[in-house]
Amino acid sequence: MSQVHWGYGAYMLLSMSPPGVAAGVTSLGDAPRQLQQLLANQEKRRILQPLTQIGGVQRDKDELRQALADA
Repeated sequence: MSQVHWGYGAYMLLSMSPPGVAAGVTSLGDAPRQLQQLLANQEKRRILQPLTQIGGVQRDKDELRQALADA
């Protein structure tokens, strides 16, 4: 019985659109292609990578506050 639950769960996850992928994408091959195009932009990756680190958002907020205070 648990195999049925695991199989259904995997099916549901595969059918969901990951973040950054349009909801209309139905092919499993189209989703990775769209993700690659999304991540291809080096500038976005340079900005997003530090934000994903632990405390990255707070660190950026503190740097922005400091820059605004200095201006």
